[in-house]
Amino acid sequence: MMWEGYCLKGLRADKPDIEWHEVHEKPFSIHGLLCKDALTRMSDEDSSKVSPAVHAGSASPAGGRIRFATDSPYIAIKADVSAYDNGSPHVTRLANTGFDIYVSDGVRQQYCGSFYPPIDCEEYVEGIKDVGCDGIREFTVNLPLARAVKALHIGIKKGSVLKEHSEYRHPVPVAFYGSSITQGFAASRPGTAYESFISRKYDCDYYNFGYSGHCRGELAMADFLGRLDISLLVLDYDHNAPDTDNLKATHEPFFKRFRELKPDLPVIMVTKPDGRLLGADRDRRSVIMNTYLNAKSLGDENVYFIDGYSFFPDDVRFDCTVDGCHPNDLGMYMIADKISAVIGHLLGK
Repeated sequence: MMWEGYCLKGLRADKPDIEWHEVHEKPFSIHGLLCKDALTRMSDEDSSKVSPAVHAGSASPAGGRIRFATDSPYIAIKADVSAYDNGSPHVTRLANTGFDIYVSDGVRQQYCGSFYPPIDCEEYVEGIKDVGCDGIREFTVNLPLARAVKALHIGIKKGSVLKEHSEYRHPVPVAFYGSSITQGFAASRPGTAYESFISRKYDCDYYNFGYSGHCRGELAMADFLGRLDISLLVLDYDHNAPDTDNLKATHEPFFKRFRELKPDLPVIMVTKPDGRLLGADRDRRSVIMNTYLNAKSLGDENVYFIDGYSFFPDDVRFDCTVDGCHPNDLGMYMIADKISAVIGHLLGK
């Protein structure tokens, strides 16, 4: 059958010597998710203070990672997930509901496989990937960018060593707050969202607070971010402000509220990645630039500005998105490259 390999039968992790582990057990470590028990980005209490949409969207584990070390020759996954939603055609099935896995060679992390929901069973993910037998190595499993993960088990060969992953070189997380682009749309898979590129480049932990269509610069969100133990904030919600007037009414007040709580924390202000700079786009960019310039004029030395129009080189500018808005993997890499230059400076690389 042509599609049998994409059906549940063809994706079964059916080796007889698999030993399954629940990811909340030691030695697994969970990153990027404040509510580790529920595998969600924010608590119900915190997210409900922002908006109903952010409360609902916090069930998405975008930016969530499971880390561990093993000498198992294969890695398997079993996960219960919320039903696949094809309401966003620019988001792949794998990015929406799937997982991908990276292995460290001691110098950098390298991609070594993906797990995705079968076409005949949209609320369950199962699979197995051979990863070779090269001694104990460190693995990172990236969680889906959209669908909630209700339960997750990782399988290794029975009798294999299972240990903790080493700590991030920069363990205090970078926080990213922004739009569907920040959440990771339209990367082909979780590991190619722009934050993932940056995290692998500098070996830094991070939180992804991208809420597709629903990051509006609410002061409750500024309060929430201001209470977190983070190393810096990337403020990237330009795309979600309905219009220039809304952006003007929210951007500087959001920054000022956050600054009251974190007076010295570096903040990187980013404008949306535009293919063309039309009049409204220039107006929006000016709003964010003014927030930055006003902060600088008051002596703030920990604020930075990145023009989103600079993300995509002219020769590939219109090849970096899937729909003129949401970046593909090339676009995500280009965004990561520009933002990481500032983050690397702030982290001291």
